[in-house]
Amino acid sequence: MLRCTFAYPGIVGTPDAPLALKTTLPDGFQPVATAQEIAATQAMAGPDGLNTSYMVSQMKGGVSVDFGIGCPLMCAYCYRREGDTVDGYLGSWEPTGFLTADQAVERLLAHPWFTPHVTPIGLHMSTSEAFLPKLWPRTWATLQLLDRLGLTNRVSCITKYTLSDEQIACLESLVNVDLDVNVCYAAMPEAIEPPNRKRRLDFLRRILTSDRINTLA
Repeated sequence: MLRCTFAYPGIVGTPDAPLALKTTLPDGFQPVATAQEIAATQAMAGPDGLNTSYMVSQMKGGVSVDFGIGCPLMCAYCYRREGDTVDGYLGSWEPTGFLTADQAVERLLAHPWFTPHVTPIGLHMSTSEAFLPKLWPRTWATLQLLDRLGLTNRVSCITKYTLSDEQIACLESLVNVDLDVNVCYAAMPEAIEPPNRKRRLDFLRRILTSDRINTLA
């Protein structure tokens, strides 16, 4: 069953179905590497699947698009603590190695295992926190670009951070992208989970009132 899940054409893609269902890129976009080169970088990824070379990674339920690596929240249970995985956090908790939104989307569209309107996308699912002040401009620019391209893929952001009413309104303005915001709250003490619990609860209460955003607690 697991093999069939990975091999189902167009959802994630595998070496058995390396081009999924995509045949062309939108006008103005060019492949940044061949399908064979991208597959080779993914083959060198760690056991968690993170492709720190290409920055678009094959994950169990879709692809993760990452602009940089590093998260200053420093949760005690973080599996990316330095040395725990293939590259850890590259020796720094502060996000580094940024791609622009244009670069990230170009790499996504060129990825042989990405299918427009089908493959689920995660933004910073494996490397950071999409709504950090330092990363929000890139996250928002990427969502806008995906939306302008008319892509209806489900896009997920997992967060322990918070957004302002203005930022929530930005997310609500998306027309095509099917956005999930997953708000993590486990009531752990801040010594374990530093992001402020009250602010997260207030944010969760606010975003749950949105009829435009799929919110998961």
